[in-house]
Amino acid sequence: MFRKPKSELKETTPMKQAGSQPNQVTLRTSRIAAGCRMEGELSGESNVKIAGTFIGNLQFDGYQVIVEPDGKVEADISAREIRVSGHVRGDLRGRESVILTSSAYVEGNIFSKSVAMETGARFKGAVDMDITEPRPLAFRDRRGGPEVVPSAAAPDLRPVATGT
Repeated sequence: MFRKPKSELKETTPMKQAGSQPNQVTLRTSRIAAGCRMEGELSGESNVKIAGTFIGNLQFDGYQVIVEPDGKVEADISAREIRVSGHVRGDLRGRESVILTSSAYVEGNIFSKSVAMETGARFKGAVDMDITEPRPLAFRDRRGGPEVVPSAAAPDLRPVATGT
């Protein structure tokens, strides 16, 4: 009754990401909706948007993590790009960039080649933009457990004695 004849239907193609290769289609985005609360370790091979509450650790290397204005995160976040408009307590490690919008509140350190903070963003921590080599991310157990640190030998930082 309401169908168009097949001759009038247009063929659709998948959306392309700006600047992407011709055959690369836009990834779907996973979502933690407003009103949802999750705890634990979350990682994946997609972008993720958080409008609810997440406590734990987020690892989306190569992808984007977006904390929406109503989102609340108590986690260390590792991703290609991190965009915060809500509340985050934890370290942010963005391989390409970390963006804090005007409604962002972040308590933690930022490690990224590019950091942008809009007027009004609130931030308490340190910024390290000297990311010359990948550093392992030490996750804190937000549920009360001990800090989990990769087992890499720490450099010897003691002063070297010189001949007198």
